[in-house]
Amino acid sequence: MELKKRRRELDCIDFKIVSLLEKRKKKILQMGKIKNLHRIQIVQKEREKELVKNLINRVDIEPNVIKKIYNILFRYSYQLQRRKR
Repeated sequence: MELKKRRRELDCIDFKIVSLLEKRKKKILQMGKIKNLHRIQIVQKEREKELVKNLINRVDIEPNVIKKIYNILFRYSYQLQRRKR
């Protein structure tokens, strides 16, 4: 059935997304150590705004969806970096 095939394809994409999130988490932890070492603030609002703006301009997804996803990712990043201080 076509629907089952499409679901399997989506499952595969979802796994890739989660795997990339795991890689992102590892990089965030590394960045947190560097920020701590150099006494750099965890929250970098200008960098976040620029990243979201660039992503919105590069993909065909509603801007509000990108903003919501990245707000969640940024909050998670802050939590990770604060735990390791």
